[in-house]
Order: sequence, then structure tokens, then C-alpha cells
Amino acid sequence: MYNPIQTFKRYIAGDILSAAKDEFERARINLLVNYCIALLLLSTPFIPVLYYKNLMPQLWINAIAISTLPLLFYILKVQQKVRWAAILYVIVQFWTSLSHLYLSSFQLSVQSLLWQFLHINFAFFVLGSSWGFLMAVSTLVFLAFGAVNELSGLAYFNSGYPWDQLMSEHDLPNLVIPFFMNMYILYEFVRTRGVAEIEIQESKNRSEELLLNILPSETAAELKQKGSAEAKYYDEVTVLFADIKNFSGIASNTPPQELVNELHQCFKAFDEVITKYSIEKIKTIGDAYLCASGIPVKNPNHALQVVSAAQEMLEAIRHRNNIPGGIRFEFRVGIHTGPIVAGVVGIKKFSYDIWGDTVNTASRMEQNSEAGKINVSETTYNLIKEQFSCVYRGEIAAKNKGMLKMYFVD
Repeated sequence: MYNPIQTFKRYIAGDILSAAKDEFERARINLLVNYCIALLLLSTPFIPVLYYKNLMPQLWINAIAISTLPLLFYILKVQQKVRWAAILYVIVQFWTSLSHLYLSSFQLSVQSLLWQFLHINFAFFVLGSSWGFLMAVSTLVFLAFGAVNELSGLAYFNSGYPWDQLMSEHDLPNLVIPFFMNMYILYEFVRTRGVAEIEIQESKNRSEELLLNILPSETAAELKQKGSAEAKYYDEVTVLFADIKNFSGIASNTPPQELVNELHQCFKAFDEVITKYSIEKIKTIGDAYLCASGIPVKNPNHALQVVSAAQEMLEAIRHRNNIPGGIRFEFRVGIHTGPIVAGVVGIKKFSYDIWGDTVNTASRMEQNSEAGKINVSETTYNLIKEQFSCVYRGEIAAKNKGMLKMYFVD
């Protein structure tokens, strides 16, 4: 069913509503536009009534307030400046109420208080605390002056117009309209506060999840609590390096987007495997994948779990290579066990990393491995030889490490 009011509202505020950054911003815009439309619909019928009763000052006050609406709608529609439109609305409405108070000799009444509270609440909700407090203080000053004026009996301000007669005839709308408009503001405040709390919690959960994707949970907790995380020494950790044989040649003959997508699928499979074995992913460096077991929580089965994970990682690659149309990757895996230091470096874009000769040796194990093979050091071999069948390769020269005993895991 056609609704002219909703059509006009979409025409005026459709663009700024769709661009609103959150629910609170949408509520502020809706409130402003709804109030402007309400002012247009409720104030215009009073013009002939005021004219009929020959209340020309009141007529001109209402007419001036209504005449500002085209400028306000222009600011919303063309300039799309919600705050400027809201400031104009508050100033005009406050001036209107103040003018009516002047004509009524600043007489205190329930009606005047409801209208003033309406402007205060509107300013708080739409413009913020500064404007809200300004409206509140100004209202208190005017009402206090009115009380002194009335109680003194001097009646400094007395318009002589039959304002009391007009008010008596329109008590109901002057009570009902501001009352329900105040209730509408309170409803929007409660509703948007609830939505904002939900959005804040969801944002917090997303941030928490993102942080845990970057850092181990223990390190993340320490970082949140202290603002920093100390590097820690671990006396026995098993480190795994994996990379792709002839990756440079593959990369030179593969479109970049396709290459990245294929790497993503491989590393995603690796992530799933190491999660199963509670192994900590450290980072990826190009086509290289680095992870470790025994950090940040010590684990007596670190070597066994890393080798088991390595076997499943290579099996996942073999399975993927059997899928037609994809890039065939051949991974080499190197594993070594020893002491390391682990921690967070930097103060921006936090990175959890590991350092030490153990990391370098694991890298040499990977460099001296073969496609589809798991190459382990003598230290790792001594920890897994009872559970895994291994083939001794002899002593092999490793860059900057000399001759190292190496073993292939069958």
C-alpha cells in the first residue's frame, strides 16, 4: 500500500540511512527525520486556528518554525550533514518554546515542561551530551526566571494575549504530543543501546578470535592483561619446516591469483592437521610453513605429534595432487628438536615467533629433504624411533652447520 509519508522519508533520508555506520547512527537519522515530518504535520494545522483566534504572535512563531523545514530537508538530502540539520532543528524548536514561554509570561506548566524535556532529550540523543547539557541548563535558567517572575507578583513579562484560553482549549494535544514524543526518544535510546551492546560484544568476539588466530591463547591473555608479553625459553620443542620443491619455477608459469589460491588450500589443510595435534602454527614465509609443538604449553609428546602431523600433511597433499586441474605441489618436510625462545615482537601488528639454533637446524633438515619425504634430525629420531620406522641417511653436509646425521621417516 502506498504510503506518502514513508515515500517522502525515503526521498529525503534514503541515502544517508543506507550509509549509516551502525544502528545508533540510523536511529539518530530516523529520529531527526521523523520529528521534522511530525513538526510539519502537527504544526501546520495550528496556523488557521491561531489566525481564527487572532493570536498573531503565536501564528508567526509557528510559521517561522515551519519555514525552516525546507532548509533542514535540503541539508539532509543534498548536503547529507545530519549533525548540522539536527543543530538547526534543536535551535529552532528551542527558540519556538522560549517564544511561547515569553508570550505566557514564563508561566510554569506541565505542557511547557514536557516540551522542554522533549528538546533536551532530543539534543542528548541526536547531538550528544554537550548539546543536551546546554539545552538543560538553558531550560533551567528560563524556568527559574519564570518562577521568580511569577512568585514576585511583578509580572515583568505579560503579553496581554489570551494564552491561557488557548492552552485550556488545547491541553490534551499539548500534553499527549510531547509525552509520546519523549517516550519515543526513550524507546529509541533503550533499543539502540541494546543493539549497540550486542554489536560491541560481537566486535569484541571477532577481535578475540582474530587475536587468537595471531597469538597463542596464553600469550594473548598475557598481552591483554599486561600490555606486553615476555619472551620465554623452552628447553625442548619440536620444530617443523615444510616448503615446495621448485616453487620458483612453478610460480613463474602460474597466474599469481591461481598460485595464491592453491597455496591457501594447501596451508588450510596444514592448519587443520596441526590443530588436531595441538601444534602451534608460527607463520608462513612465501611457500614455507613453520610450526612447533611444546609451546607455549609444554608437551611431553611433542616429537611424536609433529611427525604424525607431518605424515598427515603429506597425505593431504598427495590427495590434493590427484584432483584434476590443480597445481601439483611436492612438499619437503624437515623436523628438529631442541631449545628455543618464543615470544611476541614489536608493538604493532603483533607477531608470535620463535628463535634459536633449533629453528635454523629444522630449516636445514627441510632443505636437505626430498619431495614427499620427512627428514628428521638425530635428536628427533631418538625421541620417535620406538614408534616410527626410520631410515638412516648418514651424515649430510648442512649449510653453516657442518655434517649432520639425518633420517627419513618411512
